[in-house]
Amino acid sequence: MEKRIESFVERHWYLDRIEVLKPLTAQEKAFFLENTTRCRYSSGTCIFSPGDPGVSVYMVQEGKVKIYTLTEEGQEVAYWYCHSGEFFGLAEVCGEEARTCFAEAVIDTAVVEIPHDCLKVLIGNNPLFAQQVIKVLGARLRQACDTIQELATADVPSRLAHLLVKLAQISGSPHPGGGLAIDDRLTHQELANMIGASRQTVTETLNRFKEEGIIAVEGRKLILTKPERFAHLLSPAA
Repeated sequence: MEKRIESFVERHWYLDRIEVLKPLTAQEKAFFLENTTRCRYSSGTCIFSPGDPGVSVYMVQEGKVKIYTLTEEGQEVAYWYCHSGEFFGLAEVCGEEARTCFAEAVIDTAVVEIPHDCLKVLIGNNPLFAQQVIKVLGARLRQACDTIQELATADVPSRLAHLLVKLAQISGSPHPGGGLAIDDRLTHQELANMIGASRQTVTETLNRFKEEGIIAVEGRKLILTKPERFAHLLSPAA
């Protein structure tokens, strides 16, 4: 049975745009404000690197943060881009482990730094808050598992189609001419780094999508003109 694109657009399991702080009481929110720090990072600034101690969780207030690693050859592998309202650096803090990846401000970015001890108190005192944190970790795990499966079984068009649908979920909006507009457009190289492909292959695939009439480009916006047409691309290649 062919998968409907709407099911992908409606599913937000891989996002951590969960209102994590909503369950906090007024007293707990005051505790949160007293024990966290607001930090600003200019574009290109590294927030943490592999080997750094995982002593804090971060929440993006405004801006964009890239989570990535480097291969032995120095090639960048981008895991994801965190936007306003999203958390990052959570797994290492919960596991009390050192960082295994880079976090870098893509543009001028403001984040809230939440120390491990503060997070631990809130989790221990508020079961609903703890459940929200678990949801974030579960979403990240699901995203990682799906990415591994896609890399192992899907061809580049399928992987790129999955990524475009996810980006539409995060920063997409209905387009006046129909379809979904991805407001936060990434470069061809950034897209390639996220699906394990070359920039040239991604460019060729996007051109093919445009020729087929399923995407269009307007300035910095990429538009999924016919989202339902992506359905046949969202299954791994046989």
